[in-house]
Amino acid sequence: MAFVQSCGTRAWFRATALGVGFVLSANTAVAQSNVEQEVGRLLQQAQEFWEVTRWSNTLYRETIPFPKVITAFQQVAAFPTNTVAARTARLEIAHVYESMGDTTNAFRCYREIAQQMPGMSEGGEAIARIIDDYLVNMNYDIAIVMIEQYAKNPAYPLKDGVLLKGVLGAYTAGNYALARLFAERITREFPRSDYADKARQILPRIYKKLDLPAPKVPNAPPPSPKEIADEDALAQAQVQDSVRSLADAKAFVAATNRVSAAIRLQRIVDMRYLRDIELRCEALFLLAEIHRECRNMKTAFFLYKKIGIDLPKSSWASLAADRLKEKEFQDLEY
Repeated sequence: MAFVQSCGTRAWFRATALGVGFVLSANTAVAQSNVEQEVGRLLQQAQEFWEVTRWSNTLYRETIPFPKVITAFQQVAAFPTNTVAARTARLEIAHVYESMGDTTNAFRCYREIAQQMPGMSEGGEAIARIIDDYLVNMNYDIAIVMIEQYAKNPAYPLKDGVLLKGVLGAYTAGNYALARLFAERITREFPRSDYADKARQILPRIYKKLDLPAPKVPNAPPPSPKEIADEDALAQAQVQDSVRSLADAKAFVAATNRVSAAIRLQRIVDMRYLRDIELRCEALFLLAEIHRECRNMKTAFFLYKKIGIDLPKSSWASLAADRLKEKEFQDLEY
């Protein structure tokens, strides 16, 4: 991936495809015990290609070669769905179609996944996207039925997020009693999630619509010792990962490979449990610099501003403030 900047995403894909050869063909005898590993490797390569093409589009306005991206994922999706990578690849194909604006093919893929992978997390993710589509198109009754079915399946992920969609869908449809049931279930079963906080905020409005006294909604309970230990472990791991990613990003910046650098810097910015704000701000500043160099001035402006908000007394905030004094940023608003 280090030469993407110099040769472009098309050449990168050709070189990757030739080097790998998509070795898992019908004529390749791969031991069953190695299938998952090999398919996983192909999935990683396809995802890397997809990420590179998106960032090349973001930074340099290069056209995304959607057909080639889909082909890369189809090579993986062709394997049996008893491999996690093959199931993930099918979801990725639907995501690519959505990015293209081809909602017809995207939701055809989501429906096929939902039908063919019931009880699997990938099937649950597909159903969640179908629910989103019904809500956007104001088909609230169908969406609510699907949300109730989704919530009953123990294999489906992010139930609190899907239940919150049910709260908003039922509320918008005027079914305040059902909105109340969904909201109270979130606060009861997922009391410490971000979605529970949003449910607590909307519950008083729901009660008002039902002509009921304001509810006594308990605050989120304090974390358990195990939750604290788990979050500490995640935070420590993300510090280590971010230090490595930052070093890699700086090396790519030095090599003028902005795409690879931006990918690693964005990963640091997105780390939820990273408590080292100074490190996060350094990543934000370097990412802003890349956008500035690529003349993506609005994105750079937003990132420089964010540094001043997250860590206003840091050296990075001072550097960001100096950047914002430049003429190109004077007419922009946060």
